[in-house]
Amino acid sequence: MKQLLSVFFLLISICCSAQQITIDIDDNAQNKALADTAMISCYDTDNMDFSTESFIKETYQIPAYNLYGQHWDTKNLRSKQFVIPFSDGQLKIILVEIYNTPFVFPCRGEKIVDYGPQKKLFHPGTDFSLPENAPIYACFDGVVRVAKIYGDYNKMVVVRHYNGLETVYANLGKINVKPDQIIKAGHIVGFAGSADRGSLASFHFESRFMNETFDPALLLNFEDRTLSGNILTLEPENFNIKPLPQKREQVFVPKKNSTKSDSLNTTQKLLPASKPLFHIVQKGETLYKIAKQYNISVETLMKLNNLTETSIIYSGQKIKVK
Repeated sequence: MKQLLSVFFLLISICCSAQQITIDIDDNAQNKALADTAMISCYDTDNMDFSTESFIKETYQIPAYNLYGQHWDTKNLRSKQFVIPFSDGQLKIILVEIYNTPFVFPCRGEKIVDYGPQKKLFHPGTDFSLPENAPIYACFDGVVRVAKIYGDYNKMVVVRHYNGLETVYANLGKINVKPDQIIKAGHIVGFAGSADRGSLASFHFESRFMNETFDPALLLNFEDRTLSGNILTLEPENFNIKPLPQKREQVFVPKKNSTKSDSLNTTQKLLPASKPLFHIVQKGETLYKIAKQYNISVETLMKLNNLTETSIIYSGQKIKVK
């Protein structure tokens, strides 16, 4: 009897000490991060050797480059809204073809939070519980588009795949890749974050097409950790499309007794000046590579920093990119 009571109280103590599942990424997270002009690159990879890795050098190497209107943003998760090319109300995407590297499930943890409404908040992905430092894998072949700290997403990696899909790996403890890096399915893009004592870390995964989220359950079979099917069929109602935030405008109001020239300003709208953005030069970076990362021309970059074609940049140098 005493043994039964001991087991009973042990079970109660375990249940009481269990951590509550929290949802720290909602459908507003991407817009909140987009509005923050002070976002900086993540420097986990500073001391890593990427000499044997491949990086894109020409635009033809960017997956689905024309599908995305030649838009390749290495700073933001979603900074542009596209019209999804449905045909008769459907979109069919082939996931793995004969000559592609097979699909790899993104992690080994257990699913803890589903996509969709959760406690009055819309959760744009699926969360898994993982031991601290557990590896996170790329699902398909592709190119890393974003690898940085990004608001509520914490340390985040976005990979665009050759069929136009993008997968998002967030709330990481460490990032293992760089923007523009060409990777294969199964490549370790990062590691699970730190966990509270007695609990597991939470890993956030999203599936997207043309910057819009859809339920990863349409893509992944969580029971046997395979693809739900090799042809992904999506319809308009499968997407959670959230408008991009509009920049707030400040209307100029003329003072009383203003001159005629002042009165012309009553129709003017002045946008608030954005904060300057700087980049710390990393080893091996060139002006071309930095300009491409921030979607600006080399000429603009040189003008912002009073550089010439013969100027030399060095590791650790702080240069203005906006």
